[in-house]
Amino acid sequence: MHALVYVPIFINNYKNFKQFTGQGVEKNNDDAKKIFFHKSNKWDAAQDVLLLEHRQKLLQNCERQKRKYDKKK
Repeated sequence: MHALVYVPIFINNYKNFKQFTGQGVEKNNDDAKKIFFHKSNKWDAAQDVLLLEHRQKLLQNCERQKRKYDKKK
């Protein structure tokens, strides 16, 4: 509630309020918790989360190649 006073100032200065919402941080937190609680070995969860995020970023633009399928009787 206290931050609502600054909304018009943010909109006038930055023309967009979405960058201040924190949705991206919340999504990363949800993904990190999911990774941590689904793993059986929880010794180095922080490293696992960072490695997974890096791997997802690298594979973001890759698409799977469909195999050729010949239907036989």
